[in-house]
Amino acid sequence: MSDKPNFYAWLVARAGEDSIVGDLATDVKQDRGSVVLRKSSNYAEWQRYLSVHGSHVVNALRAAFRQYNAA
Repeated sequence: MSDKPNFYAWLVARAGEDSIVGDLATDVKQDRGSVVLRKSSNYAEWQRYLSVHGSHVVNALRAAFRQYNAA
């Protein structure tokens, strides 16, 4: 069994960091609608939810998932 946190927990722990991932984390942490993703580590689900906010958000999400998968 892995001790790795799910993506939501990993991401919100980066809220406040001075990076695009930190900016995304801050926004997700403040977004009440993101509660539906709190147990998900599925990129496609996250992308579907966040894509309405623009390509810059999807780019930040892609960077975040790269970091998460490398951790």
